[in-house]
Amino acid sequence: KSPSTVAIAINLALITMYILPSIFISDKPENKIPIILGWLLGVNMVLIYAAITQLMLFMKSKKRGLSPGVTIIILIIVPVVIWTLISLNVSSQHWLLLFSRFPVAAIEKVLPGTIIWSFVGQWLAITLVSLQMSRVLIKAGKSELILSGGEN
Repeated sequence: KSPSTVAIAINLALITMYILPSIFISDKPENKIPIILGWLLGVNMVLIYAAITQLMLFMKSKKRGLSPGVTIIILIIVPVVIWTLISLNVSSQHWLLLFSRFPVAAIEKVLPGTIIWSFVGQWLAITLVSLQMSRVLIKAGKSELILSGGEN
């Protein structure tokens, strides 16, 4: 009964139509590419969070509503905390922020290859979680079919 990942993606697309023109109207052309890349990495993280939440909502547990929320909060906070702890000793670990809700802070401090691999990793995660969700939905559909007596 919760919104699907596709609905969340559509909402992100609507937000994009609002945000991107403001980036292109900006006075500083040197900031446009890092902001767009950071925004795209952030959108990917939102899609990952949405897919994980959807998958967890199919779990059969008593705290079905609580555990996705706690998991997403942990996924949002942990990369930033780890980056903070590591950056106290080593200042070159900015790539961790690419997997948080604050990727714009790291875009100019990492190599272009790191950004590309971040996109690849994020889309791999989205794909894997979506495939698992498809399997769960197919399994749920089969059990509903059997329960309704639709199969011999």
